[in-house]
Amino acid sequence: YSMPIITLLVAALATFIIGMIRYSPLLFGTTYMNFVNAGKKKTAGKPSMSKMIPLFIGQYVLNLVITFITYIFLTYGGTVSYQDAIVTALLLWV
Repeated sequence: YSMPIITLLVAALATFIIGMIRYSPLLFGTTYMNFVNAGKKKTAGKPSMSKMIPLFIGQYVLNLVITFITYIFLTYGGTVSYQDAIVTALLLWV
């Protein structure tokens, strides 16, 4: 099997973007922050982008690893249909 590098990079980027949207104020960001900061003293101001860039890079690398492991399971696990892929992905998620 030849590994589709571009596909893995794009899939990891898509996961990263979906995660950013999910935790933005557009969807669940406000609820999540209220839950996480429950009982904590609020900090003044927003964190600087220079402090967040390493976190973004780390999250992207983590998404890349997860995407690669999922690819390995799907490729070498004998996945031949979309149903097999869905079941394998759900089992990995669990």
